[in-house]
Formats: sequence, structure tokens, C-alpha cells
Amino acid sequence: MSANERHVDVESIGPNHICIQRIIAQGLSYYFSENPGYIRGMVADFYTNMKVPELGKINEKGARITSKIGRVNVAVDPDVIARALNYERYLASSVNYPGANFASRDVINQALYTNPMEVKCPHVPRKFKEEYRLINLFVHHNLNPRGTENKPAKKEGEMLYAFIEPGNVID
Repeated sequence: MSANERHVDVESIGPNHICIQRIIAQGLSYYFSENPGYIRGMVADFYTNMKVPELGKINEKGARITSKIGRVNVAVDPDVIARALNYERYLASSVNYPGANFASRDVINQALYTNPMEVKCPHVPRKFKEEYRLINLFVHHNLNPRGTENKPAKKEGEMLYAFIEPGNVID
């Protein structure tokens, strides 16, 4: 696998695998392309120290995502990140994740777990349905390398659900 936060090695998984097909269906096929400007350690530090504006305020004029990489303070807006990743953002009105009216915890748990009676907090990936186990690996290897792959928190479960379930628009 390439050293790239948004690269998924399709050849090792197989182009017909359900997770690959879901990523394509979600309009996230840019995860399959290389990003030559990616520096893993810097990106991991950025995400580890990141502070994001309150839900619903990220699209307000002047809203900034802040972080620290080493001794350097960094402030960017979502459009700068999108341009750096060669990503076209959706209209704010069409985005439902993150959002206040996103799916309930029960709906998410029903989708994640093979047996929803086995839900735990933090989540237990070995109890997930196959496609969620795989997307959990993608998310933690590619997007959140210092995350909690073996014990995903509630918010990480929401993100897995957002990636897999049709109809979700992510920004």
C-alpha cells in the first residue's frame, strides 16, 4: 500500500469486493488514486491535534480548522483541504454527515453488528459485519493511523456507517 492517507490498494482487495463497490457508490473513488504530496507523519500529527469548529459552523465565513504540527500552528478552511486533495466539495445543503440529523445510535448499531445484541462501547470490530470490519481497517490505516482500530469509539462507528450506507453525503 502506498504511503497515502486516501489511497486504497484495490488490487490487493479485489475490484469486485463489496467495500470497493460501496466506496465507488458513495462517490469516494478518489481514495483509489495516489496523492504524491502526502507526508504520513505530518498528516498524522495534523489530525491528532486538530480542532474543528462546532457542528454547522464549518461553512461560515472565516471558520477554520486548526492544528499543530511540531511547533507550527496551522489554520486551514475545508476548501483549502479539498483543493490540496483535488476533491470537489458537495453543497453544504446536501451534506448529511457530519450533521445534527444523522442516523441514530440504534440505526448505526443495527447496521454495524452481525448481532446487534452484542453492541459494546467502545465498539468491537470482530463482531461487525464483514464490510464494516474491512472499512474499519481502511479508515484506521488510511485516515486515522493513530486511531483505535481495535476499539472504535462512537464517533468512529458513525463514520464507518457514513462511508458504507447508501444515501450519505460526506464532507
